[in-house]
Amino acid sequence: MPSIYFDADLPVSLPSYGGFHLSYYLGANLSQFDGFLTTSEGSKSALVDMGAHNIAEVHWGVDPRLYSPVDADKDTDVFFYGATSRFRGEWLNKMVQQPALDLPNRIFAISGRVKERYEHVNMLGFLGFDSWKRQISATKICLNISRTPHATVGGTSTTRLFELASMAACVVSNPHEGLENWFEPEKEIFILKETDRPSEVYEWLLGSPQLMREMGLRARARVLRDHTCDHRAKDIANFASKLL
Repeated sequence: MPSIYFDADLPVSLPSYGGFHLSYYLGANLSQFDGFLTTSEGSKSALVDMGAHNIAEVHWGVDPRLYSPVDADKDTDVFFYGATSRFRGEWLNKMVQQPALDLPNRIFAISGRVKERYEHVNMLGFLGFDSWKRQISATKICLNISRTPHATVGGTSTTRLFELASMAACVVSNPHEGLENWFEPEKEIFILKETDRPSEVYEWLLGSPQLMREMGLRARARVLRDHTCDHRAKDIANFASKLL
């Protein structure tokens, strides 16, 4: 039977970034595997340097039956969730802290294991799955703040994009190279430019509830068309069959 290694943490797991907790590639020889799967197209050259061959990308997908909108009153204007702030501190300041100061009458919230505290931002802590889904559905604008390695190493997909889209959220993302391969900008997702002022973008969207609703519906439709777990399972099966 062929052996296949699948790393969904690239490029952060590479020695150059140190991994989330450690880098398990130090001294590794990846030629021992018959195939290698990654969610980061831009990490392929680093994998080749460590001996990997038969490399293919399989991006994240979701089960739209689990990740589906729930009935909830819209009581939050802008919401972000993330495991930690590592590699995303600059954009947390740009997309959460500064807008929260600029727009004191708007309600901002963060969930997850972010240790920093931000002024005028509700820190919700770690939410269970059902509470987390309800918070997304209760929010008008949900943020995707990709870690810098994910955002700058081209073609690196992250789970949050697909989870929020499947929940029919109106998503605003920091710049992320290759994101347009999965969702159409300004139709299914809004991607900030380096020169944009997030607070102005939020106010524009919040003043257009129909536009936010339509963006969310189009994003979920795109997931159903291209980004479900069934789509990814077929990708993996096709890759494995070529190694037999």
